[in-house]
Parts: sequence; C-alpha cells; structure tokens
Amino acid sequence: MTNIAANMRTLQLHVSGKKIWYLDAADGLLRCLDVPAEEIFEHVCFRGVDRVQMIGRQNSVELALRLYAKRNEGKLSSVQLCSPLVCRTASERANPAAALWALSNFSMAPSLGGFHEMSESDYAAYSLANVVHLLARSHRDNPKVIDKHLYAHPAWPAISFIKSVNKLAVAGLLAHILDPRWFVDPCKPDSNAKLYSWLGLNPKTQAHVSANAPKYRYHARCRLVLLSWKRAEYENRIRETFDYREVQPIVGDMEPGTAPYDFVWRVWAKRMGFGTNIFPQISDTQTIPDLRASQRFVEFVRAVWLAAIYKNSRSVPDGGASLFRPEDFFRNTIEAQAFEVQQLGI
Repeated sequence: MTNIAANMRTLQLHVSGKKIWYLDAADGLLRCLDVPAEEIFEHVCFRGVDRVQMIGRQNSVELALRLYAKRNEGKLSSVQLCSPLVCRTASERANPAAALWALSNFSMAPSLGGFHEMSESDYAAYSLANVVHLLARSHRDNPKVIDKHLYAHPAWPAISFIKSVNKLAVAGLLAHILDPRWFVDPCKPDSNAKLYSWLGLNPKTQAHVSANAPKYRYHARCRLVLLSWKRAEYENRIRETFDYREVQPIVGDMEPGTAPYDFVWRVWAKRMGFGTNIFPQISDTQTIPDLRASQRFVEFVRAVWLAAIYKNSRSVPDGGASLFRPEDFFRNTIEAQAFEVQQLGI
C-alpha cells in the first residue's frame, strides 16, 4: 500500500523576528519569504506543497492561523506544529538556518512535543494568543474580545471551576504557554518541572514578585501566574474565614476559602499557618505560600488542558477516557465531587 503521508511534499517554515524563512527545495539554500502577509500563499515556495510544518510559538501564531484557514479551504492537506524545544537554545531558534535544520531532523512523539496536526483546540488556543498579543502591542484593553476567545479555549471549561480567577490574567497565561505539550519532559512525562521553570515558579523569582521587588528572571511570567488566582480583596476575606476555622472545604458553600472550588487558596492558607491545624512548614513571608499555591494552580491548568486536547482521542487508552481524574488530582472528595458536578452542568 502506498504511504500517502510519505509522498506529501512538505514545506518547513520558520518565523524569526518579523520574517518567514524556508529552505529552497531546488538548491537547499535558505531564503526569506519576503512578501506581504496576504500574499505569502502566492509565493513560488508553496507550489505543489501538501503539508506545512513549523514551530508553534508566540511569534508564529498569526502564520499558523493563516495556514489552518488554508487547510480548511482545501489548499493544503496538512498543517503540523512542534515544540520550540526542537531547538536546544533560544539562539538556535533565532537562527533560521539552525532552526530549519533542527526541524528537518526532529522525530519526537506528538505527546512529547513532536509534530502533530493542528486541531480545533490548537486553533482556539492560537486565536486567544493572537488576540492577547495584538492588544498588548497596541496597548489597548478589550475585555469583551478577550472573554470571547477565552471561553472558546479548550482549557477554560475546567478552569472556570475556580470562580475567583482573574480572567484577563488567565488569558495572558494561556497565551504565553500556548501548548502544554511544549513543556513535557521525555524522561518524566507527568512532571510539571519544565513548566514551573519556564514560568519562574521558584523561590527567588517568587520572592521578588510577592514583595513587589525589582524584576528578576522570568518575573513577568511568575507575576502573571500569581495574578491569575490571587486577588487582594479576596485575600482579606480568606484571612477572616480561617482565623477561626479549619482550612477545609464545605459542601455547597460559596464563602471564600471554604467553597470547594477555592482549593488553590487553601494551599496558600495552610502555608500561611491559618486554621486550627498547624501546617508543618509555615513561612514568615508570603513567598512560599504564593509559590506553592501558584504551582498548584499551574498543575491544575496543565492537567485539564492536556485532558481537553486528548478528549475522545484514539491514542488515549480505556476508550478515550479523560486524562484528568478529579479523584486523583483533588486532595478532598468534596473538591472532586464539586468539580464533576460543575463539568456535568448539574
């Protein structure tokens, strides 16, 4: 049987700065696709091309969306994305020749950041990222537009379980991460370490963010995570709630802290030493409470996002069962049951 995929003519593109680069199939030389965005598909390099491959990252979301549209129009058979970690360093990603060489020799599995077909969930994630970055560049704020794209994001239905999140900050966080598969450690696929590291979720960076001190490495990303779940007005109510009661959820409660969906805040409260049960590792600053709560929030976002990506996928065992099991993630059955009720819309 003929391998159709193997017979596809593939064009690999790389975005560096504001330019799009490719290797000319005729002579193997590096060339710049130096035409207006609306005319790129008329360029000679696209003639006879069935499949386009590229790195999925923030500076290439607009191109990815254009390619996706062309595939839907029947002008392309395949659009494939892979992790920025196809390149070993940022300097390699900035070098079109090095990046395209890395692309042509990349063979990692899709679940580990290798090439995968751009899907509807990718389109929603890239659309949100595109809007967030366009508004940031123009220094404008349009919550209605952000909300529209955030609500379409594959991870939002699960993230919305946490009623107190800052939607604008969450949108920014999802836009920066872009794809959780980009941060999977091939040696430890279930580990969150790579994502924590990239987001600056470490004691030193968190200390600068929590204390509003001068910026440190990955300061903006770390702050974005904190802003996603932590709000000053909510913090005061959490303090009041746990001044006189145990740090535990209450079935059906809607009060800050005891509401089942406030599991991130309960991590923070315990680290702060609130409640009747003294936590063994209480900190005298907010650095560690903020850090552990932010890590728990990111752990949740990554888990539900991956589950949404692979929802009903044939590659998932047990008949496409969800990768996110509330009873395994949440530390309290009240939290797990409340999440399931919210997701089922009961």
